[in-house]
Amino acid sequence: MIVKVARGVRAGAVGALTTVMLLAGGVIANPAAAAGSRGSAKSYTLSKQGKAVLRWNPCQVIHYRVNLRFAPPGALQDVKTAVATVSKASGITFAYDGTTTVIPMKTYGKNYTPGKAASPVVLAWASPGKGTGTSDLLTSQGDMPQADLAGVGYHQAYWWTDTKGRLHDWRIVTGAAVFNTAFNSLPAGFGSGEPTRGQLILHELGHVMGLMHVDDESQVMFPRMGQESTFGAGDLAGLKKQGKPSGCIR
Repeated sequence: MIVKVARGVRAGAVGALTTVMLLAGGVIANPAAAAGSRGSAKSYTLSKQGKAVLRWNPCQVIHYRVNLRFAPPGALQDVKTAVATVSKASGITFAYDGTTTVIPMKTYGKNYTPGKAASPVVLAWASPGKGTGTSDLLTSQGDMPQADLAGVGYHQAYWWTDTKGRLHDWRIVTGAAVFNTAFNSLPAGFGSGEPTRGQLILHELGHVMGLMHVDDESQVMFPRMGQESTFGAGDLAGLKKQGKPSGCIR
């Protein structure tokens, strides 16, 4: 955890880029075995800092933008469909603020000023490496080799005490998802029977929402792409826990 002091505001920050969250943020494109069912509603893992569950304030709108410069045709529609699916499952409202030229890097979202508007969530397509159209997020992660990494998603969470001494509990304030252009040939949409672009987007949005990897291969949050492109029982239960049913964060 990084502790900052600025203009009388005491704050702490934790993000996927400085904890195990980044290591759990990718998905490998090699197909997993087909699942016989969509698994258990207990098959979810929530992001935590100590005992605190890291989630968005479900009583605030999540704003997002999409960088389509290196995206495959039809990508925006898949993003909007995936966002609508997450919104329905969590009860949280999303607002599409248009396109952007931003490609998130490891530093994205780390300049947040407590109490101010955060950077919007950005979804972008990029290549590994350095130079134009690349992101340093697309690097090997644990047992995930770079060549197989189809995407990375993460979230940035903060707590702070304001100048009046009021504690503002941990909450996610921004996040991002970067998709590897090497996998632009994934089938569009959310069909079953094979890995799809829709499944990839749902997985990385799950990380943006504070869901971590699970061991249940029937869930979208399993770290290898499978043959189902809709959320399983555990995915949905996790999003519900991260969403409106858990109440506002003050």
